Amino acid sequence: MHSLRIVVADDEPDMREYFQRMLPRLGHRVIAAVADGQELIEQCRGLQPDLVMTDIQMPGLDGIAAAAQVYRERPVPVILVSAHHDAAVVECAEADHVLGYLVKPIKQSDLGPIIAVAMRRFAQMQALQDALARVRQLQGLLPICTYCKKIRDDRNYWQQVETYITDHSAARFSHSICPDCYDHVVKPELEADLKAAPCPHPAPDAGDRG
Repeated sequence: MHSLRIVVADDEPDMREYFQRMLPRLGHRVIAAVADGQELIEQCRGLQPDLVMTDIQMPGLDGIAAAAQVYRERPVPVILVSAHHDAAVVECAEADHVLGYLVKPIKQSDLGPIIAVAMRRFAQMQALQDALARVRQLQGLLPICTYCKKIRDDRNYWQQVETYITDHSAARFSHSICPDCYDHVVKPELEADLKAAPCPHPAPDAGDRG
């Protein structure tokens, strides 16, 4: 996994120091360490991190509400940290952007796996959302040329129908010939080729007859 730019939030100075010490050992960079939810939102707005790790219970805006606001402004994976394994809190944290949950005290051996899982789930979620967006695009009104049947994409380029659909969906094409096209196009062309072809066994000349 490549190095991540991480923002951490915890109202305990010891925990902020812990993250700043441990995360670089895993190859990541702590680009901000804040003490409350509002500051978390502001730092994420400016720094645009790859990952957010936030305590839940903090002064003012709690970690769950702050992370939700961060995600609304820009999708980013979130790992929640709590002093208690509270089922009610876990249920509240079950949102699209919350992709990991750690209970204090946190060991260094806990950090690597939870970060890897969170980033993998986030990548899968983003890929799914991109696929759904493409499906929704195919459900809309598509400009198509009356004559050549090319489709105009959102960049104002004209593409063959199969090229456009391949680029915007998981569909793939195999080419064949429908019965109408065979009768009206292929068959006449074959018959014309046969008529134009030289006879493989020409009739003998009269002078060749015995």
